[in-house]
Amino acid sequence: MMKGPGERNCTCRKDYMGDGMTCKSNVMQELRNRELTSFFYSVLWSDAYFLQGRGPYTVFAPNNKALKKAEYQKPENKESNAALVLYHIVSCRILMPEDLMQPRNLTTLSGETLTISYWEGSIYINNKAKVVYSDQESNNGIFHEIDTVLIPPSFQKLNGMNKSASLPDLKDVANEHGFKTFFKLLEDTEVMERVQDRLHQPVTLFLPTDSTMAALPQEQKDFLFGLQNRAQLKEYLEYHVLHDMKMQSAEMIHFSSMKTLQGSDVSVSCVGEDKIGELYISDKSCRIVKRNLKFNGGLVYGIDCLLTPPSLGGRCDQKDTVDITMPCRYCAVTVSSDCPSISKPKSIQRCDLPRCFSSVNAGCQSVCTMVIWKPKCCSGYYGRDCLE
Repeated sequence: MMKGPGERNCTCRKDYMGDGMTCKSNVMQELRNRELTSFFYSVLWSDAYFLQGRGPYTVFAPNNKALKKAEYQKPENKESNAALVLYHIVSCRILMPEDLMQPRNLTTLSGETLTISYWEGSIYINNKAKVVYSDQESNNGIFHEIDTVLIPPSFQKLNGMNKSASLPDLKDVANEHGFKTFFKLLEDTEVMERVQDRLHQPVTLFLPTDSTMAALPQEQKDFLFGLQNRAQLKEYLEYHVLHDMKMQSAEMIHFSSMKTLQGSDVSVSCVGEDKIGELYISDKSCRIVKRNLKFNGGLVYGIDCLLTPPSLGGRCDQKDTVDITMPCRYCAVTVSSDCPSISKPKSIQRCDLPRCFSSVNAGCQSVCTMVIWKPKCCSGYYGRDCLE
């Protein structure tokens, strides 16, 4: 192509993008090009290689001076370093400087929140760290250089962990983070055996919080916890398990679907402008509220709903009881129970024996009670399959 005097035509190589003057690689490479070496090596130690991947990501990168400040407490182990790094990364959006000039909250990859403010011509994070430089957009995101390290709320606890400590088991994670109710259901079924089976590990679990389980309608609890509905409960539980994968929060949005142990698919996606960085499951009504909780068999994510397998729909089948009156017999005949095996004895009442010469009410008959379930959809679910 012809060029005039003083003009040049720049073409970026594969996997780079440019503005006609400068070519940009991925965010991870651009951190290195900016010589933000201290934070770059923290990223490497945390295994955050996803910053070379698809994105989009917005990274708030502390400069080398920030990591040399006297008040900065260095990570003592890999877990606290990973929490620190993830707290500086927001997925789902490339936030340009102009996007940060209005007050807003951002959810980081650690699941914890950053507060953005703007005053006197400068952008501040958590009212403490100042943006001193903003890079151009790269092929998977952007970074903003900041003058202070951001410390996540979870840092101190993680930093106090013994470097040689082994990962907790699932029960410890459930007790500490509030998943006791759902964990007990896993324990009461063979689903726990499959979760702990090394053949299926590592696993990724979406566990409803105790408050979520407590808030379920009583009719749905009755259905789920009824012994006669164990097959359906098993499907519910297995729908919360991804087997043979340890899915990081930065990666799961790039999968259009993920196969659960139950057999149906789930997906994770971002939402709109008012909740940047938050992740939702499937229909965007179920929010991931806790992230990256490691245990010795994989990863746990806390969610604020009970996921409903498509094969079941939102079922709240209603329990009812029916009395069955058995045939009249001689009262002198001793029987432990003539009720059917699917029922329980309720009472014995007098009856007329089918003989013309017998006196009135000379016989006895058992009254048995049987539990039946009437098909019913939970509130907000409709049709034969109780779908939304």
